[in-house]
Amino acid sequence: MKISKLQIFAGAITLAVTCVAIGGLYLAGNPALERARRIDSERVNSLDQLHYAVNAYYDSHGNLPESLPKLIASPNNNYINITDPETQTQYKYTIKSPEIYELCAVFTSDTSDLSTTKPNYYDRYAPPKPVSIDGNIVSDGIV
Repeated sequence: MKISKLQIFAGAITLAVTCVAIGGLYLAGNPALERARRIDSERVNSLDQLHYAVNAYYDSHGNLPESLPKLIASPNNNYINITDPETQTQYKYTIKSPEIYELCAVFTSDTSDLSTTKPNYYDRYAPPKPVSIDGNIVSDGIV
């Protein structure tokens, strides 16, 4: 059986298309992992907005808000998302002292992956660490 030039050409084209498709899937990454990263990025953005809103609330009221629902009930804060985009549960907000609070969320992807796009945010939010009103991370109760 003799192989024609057309069969060789068709085989080469098929091989090239297959390689391009596999390479594209490899470069695009795992869809589940990409979804987890996207949702974690939304969490970081929400925590960042909450951080600034809590500080603004403190500046205007002289104290920390009692809860996240109370925070978003104040003027200009109704756009802030206080719930996790995936689980729809409220982010954890804990008042540690009159000027120190803690914001927590559960992340699904490796936090070191997002730290390159959002430096310092994972240092502040991923492992729960109390944050003072000026944004400093509290270690061992010392601001």
